[in-house]
Amino acid sequence: MILKIKDKLRENVESIIHILNELRCEHIKPLKNNEIRWGGNNGSKINIKTLAYVSYSHNHKGDVITMVSLLKNIELGQAIKWLAEELNLSYEYNKVEIQLPFGAFFKKYNKVIDDDVSIPKTYPIERLDDYELACNKLWVADGISLKTQEYFGIRFDHQSNRIVIPHFNEEGELVGAMGRINAKDIGDKVSKYLGLIPFSKSKVLYGLDKNYNAILENDILYIFEAEKSTILMHEYGIDFSVALGGKEIHERQKQLIKSMCISCCVLCLDEGLTEEEIKEEAKKIKILNPFFKNKVGYIFDDDNTYLKKDSKKSPIDDGLKIFFKLLDEKVRWLDE
Repeated sequence: MILKIKDKLRENVESIIHILNELRCEHIKPLKNNEIRWGGNNGSKINIKTLAYVSYSHNHKGDVITMVSLLKNIELGQAIKWLAEELNLSYEYNKVEIQLPFGAFFKKYNKVIDDDVSIPKTYPIERLDDYELACNKLWVADGISLKTQEYFGIRFDHQSNRIVIPHFNEEGELVGAMGRINAKDIGDKVSKYLGLIPFSKSKVLYGLDKNYNAILENDILYIFEAEKSTILMHEYGIDFSVALGGKEIHERQKQLIKSMCISCCVLCLDEGLTEEEIKEEAKKIKILNPFFKNKVGYIFDDDNTYLKKDSKKSPIDDGLKIFFKLLDEKVRWLDE
């Protein structure tokens, strides 16, 4: 729904002013520099092309979504629903739910699923009641505290012996759940991840519902493969990251990333890919247009200084110190 809202509002001065009036903003003034200001010199402004929002009076930086959340004093998901209602936008869920065991998809449907940008199907939150609300020692040993596991709603499935990782859409609604095998050593015949509540990971960015505000406030985004990496980042106090759920940036994920108009994005994929493979993914989120350009980079430890060859490790797996070294020494920027 974020994509629909921004598509409807971008460069639509009349609709933006309607929203501002509904929020009871005063002294609204459209300007020639693609901005609308209100509240006087020390008030607020919104860019009609990027929908970036700055409030000097509230000391806040974000976008039209966080603006509504702030001014109405409601949660991000409620702000999205309010905007959708004001703009007469309807929800259209994807009906293509083709699935194989272990969460894989038939290859011949890959292109269809990749190009599909419809809103993912949601489930009642009670669907998670099938799994025990419990933290696990395996992740504690990896540095993920019980408090952080609770924050992300981690559960456990005794039947499959898997750590349950719920996935939510941008509004905080349940769209599915992955199960990670509860073991350090995983045999060749055992799938590390299993879809417990079926959904298409290509349609969501894990952690976006919790990190949306921080991403916009800091104007930087770290993009990882696995959910665990975003969870670890939170453990270290960094809440401007998301996870793809795989090695590729799919169409809806790409559009979500671009819609935020973040100045700096760094792709942090696991060890094992070639530079060309990583670079091709990074190119997907590069924005080059007259009113906004972003800086896009990717981590590539070419000589395996920090990421051991064939380890398949995430750049955050060995802690914040190594992660910062990778950022300082191993980031390659597009167009440089």
